[in-house]
Amino acid sequence: MHEFKAAKDILDELKKNPPKKAVISLGKMISSKDVFLEILKEHTKQTPLEKTEIMIEEIPLRAKCSCGFEGIIDIPGHVHFVRCPKCGKIAEVLEGDKVILKECIY
Repeated sequence: MHEFKAAKDILDELKKNPPKKAVISLGKMISSKDVFLEILKEHTKQTPLEKTEIMIEEIPLRAKCSCGFEGIIDIPGHVHFVRCPKCGKIAEVLEGDKVILKECIY
Protein backbone atom coordinates (compact mmCIF):
# COMPACT_ATOMS: atom_id res chain seq x y z
CA MET A 1 0.00 0.00 0.00
CA HIS A 2 2.92 2.32 0.71
CA GLU A 3 4.07 2.00 -2.90
CA PHE A 4 0.64 3.04 -4.16
CA LYS A 5 0.59 6.22 -2.04
CA ALA A 6 4.06 7.21 -3.28
CA ALA A 7 3.04 6.51 -6.90
CA LYS A 8 -0.20 8.48 -6.48
CA ASP A 9 1.73 11.50 -5.18
CA ILE A 10 4.03 11.41 -8.23
CA LEU A 11 1.09 10.97 -10.62
CA ASP A 12 -0.79 13.87 -9.03
CA GLU A 13 2.23 16.10 -9.65
CA LEU A 14 2.68 14.89 -13.25
CA LYS A 15 -1.01 15.41 -14.08
CA LYS A 16 -0.66 19.16 -13.46
CA ASN A 17 1.41 19.51 -16.64
CA PRO A 18 2.05 16.17 -18.38
CA PRO A 19 5.67 16.00 -19.58
CA LYS A 20 7.16 14.01 -22.46
CA LYS A 21 9.64 12.46 -20.04
CA ALA A 22 9.86 12.24 -16.24
CA VAL A 23 12.84 11.18 -14.15
CA ILE A 24 12.03 9.81 -10.69
CA SER A 25 14.47 9.08 -7.86
CA LEU A 26 13.09 6.08 -6.01
CA GLY A 27 14.45 5.02 -2.64
CA LYS A 28 14.83 1.27 -2.31
CA MET A 29 12.96 1.45 1.01
CA ILE A 30 9.83 2.71 -0.80
CA SER A 31 9.62 0.07 -3.50
CA SER A 32 11.56 -1.88 -6.06
CA LYS A 33 11.97 -0.17 -9.42
CA ASP A 34 9.94 -2.83 -11.27
CA VAL A 35 6.99 -2.75 -8.87
CA PHE A 36 6.86 1.05 -8.82
CA LEU A 37 7.03 1.28 -12.62
CA GLU A 38 4.25 -1.30 -12.93
CA ILE A 39 2.02 0.75 -10.60
CA LEU A 40 2.72 3.96 -12.55
CA LYS A 41 2.07 2.34 -15.93
CA GLU A 42 -1.16 0.77 -14.75
CA HIS A 43 -2.47 4.10 -13.46
CA THR A 44 -1.49 6.10 -16.55
CA LYS A 45 -3.38 3.92 -19.05
CA GLN A 46 -5.89 5.94 -21.05
CA THR A 47 -4.77 9.21 -19.44
CA PRO A 48 -2.71 12.15 -20.79
CA LEU A 49 0.28 10.56 -19.01
CA GLU A 50 0.11 7.33 -21.01
CA LYS A 51 2.73 8.57 -23.49
CA THR A 52 5.05 10.03 -20.86
CA GLU A 53 8.39 8.22 -20.80
CA ILE A 54 9.17 7.40 -17.18
CA MET A 55 12.75 6.81 -16.08
CA ILE A 56 13.43 5.59 -12.56
CA GLU A 57 16.74 5.99 -10.77
CA GLU A 58 16.88 3.56 -7.87
CA ILE A 59 18.53 4.94 -4.74
CA PRO A 60 20.07 2.31 -2.44
CA LEU A 61 19.27 2.30 1.25
CA ARG A 62 22.10 3.83 3.25
CA ALA A 63 21.94 3.74 7.05
CA LYS A 64 24.00 4.17 10.19
CA CYS A 65 23.86 2.58 13.60
CA SER A 66 25.02 3.44 17.11
CA CYS A 67 27.45 0.50 16.92
CA GLY A 68 29.49 2.42 14.34
CA PHE A 69 28.17 0.81 11.16
CA GLU A 70 27.45 3.17 8.27
CA GLY A 71 26.79 1.97 4.76
CA ILE A 72 24.49 0.40 2.21
CA ILE A 73 22.02 -2.19 3.45
CA ASP A 74 20.65 -4.57 0.84
CA ILE A 75 16.91 -5.05 1.19
CA PRO A 76 14.47 -6.97 -1.02
CA GLY A 77 12.05 -4.05 -1.46
CA HIS A 78 9.64 -1.95 0.58
CA VAL A 79 10.25 -2.14 4.33
CA HIS A 80 9.29 0.06 7.31
CA PHE A 81 12.61 -0.13 9.14
CA VAL A 82 16.04 -1.70 8.73
CA ARG A 83 18.30 -3.58 11.08
CA CYS A 84 22.02 -3.06 11.26
CA PRO A 85 23.82 -5.92 9.52
CA LYS A 86 26.61 -5.68 12.11
CA CYS A 87 24.72 -5.76 15.44
CA GLY A 88 21.01 -6.25 14.62
CA LYS A 89 19.73 -3.00 16.16
CA ILE A 90 17.31 -0.81 14.22
CA ALA A 91 19.45 1.53 12.13
CA GLU A 92 18.91 5.19 11.22
CA VAL A 93 18.09 5.60 7.52
CA LEU A 94 20.26 8.24 5.83
CA GLU A 95 19.18 7.77 2.21
CA GLY A 96 16.86 5.60 0.17
CA ASP A 97 13.58 6.30 1.96
CA LYS A 98 12.03 8.86 -0.40
CA VAL A 99 10.55 9.15 -3.86
CA ILE A 100 11.26 12.41 -5.68
CA LEU A 101 10.16 13.76 -9.03
CA LYS A 102 13.64 14.76 -10.09
CA GLU A 103 13.11 16.15 -13.59
CA CYS A 104 10.44 16.72 -16.22
CA ILE A 105 11.11 17.32 -19.89
CA TYR A 106 8.36 19.00 -21.90
